[in-house]
Amino acid sequence: MENESQSNIDISDKDIWDAQCGDGKTMMKIGYELSMGTEENEEQALLWYEEAAKRHYVSDYFIRKYTDKGGTANLEKAFVFCVNSYNTTYDTNLRHTARLINWHEEQSDDFWFDTAVKYNILDEFVNSLRLNYDKLTIERRKVWLTKAIDAGNINAMYVMACLSNGEERKHWLTEAALRDNQSAIDELVKYYYMRSDHQEVIYWGEKSKGTYTRSLVEKSKRELEELR
Repeated sequence: MENESQSNIDISDKDIWDAQCGDGKTMMKIGYELSMGTEENEEQALLWYEEAAKRHYVSDYFIRKYTDKGGTANLEKAFVFCVNSYNTTYDTNLRHTARLINWHEEQSDDFWFDTAVKYNILDEFVNSLRLNYDKLTIERRKVWLTKAIDAGNINAMYVMACLSNGEERKHWLTEAALRDNQSAIDELVKYYYMRSDHQEVIYWGEKSKGTYTRSLVEKSKRELEELR
């Protein structure tokens, strides 16, 4: 992937070197700069964008162009790129994933879930469902989480709790904690401490590996002693 230097394209020799050494962020920068040039440069841009995507750096421009080629295989691969993506701007991959899903409303919810299973990225997809971008409703995300729970994905129980309130939240936190999900255990400790249920704080806190939650255990023990 050689770059033809043009005055309106801001790509330095260092950028080329960093990209050739495998730096995904720089690859995405080169893709962006080339996409601003001629049609010939756009072909080069897509090659750089794809290399960046393989290293988890994804742009909406690339996903649009990639899926415009058509075919289920390209759409599945684009979904994998999105679910696995991260960059320095966003702390979640759901922005890219949600946009891709919304751009392809002809696909069923089963298609996206089955693709996550097929490419062994169900955990990553489940994790991305905690935060919402681009109008993926809680109800829709819960459809995928329910499928993941039915498939035995423990983390989906914790994420389901994050999207729920009241007794439903408590139920899913407990289900995940019973299966040793540490995030759920920590949340249960805080949940019971806020309600002064010191016995439950101690019970779950003894299973926690977190420093803060362990400190709540000690506080609960002291408070129980004071009540005696």
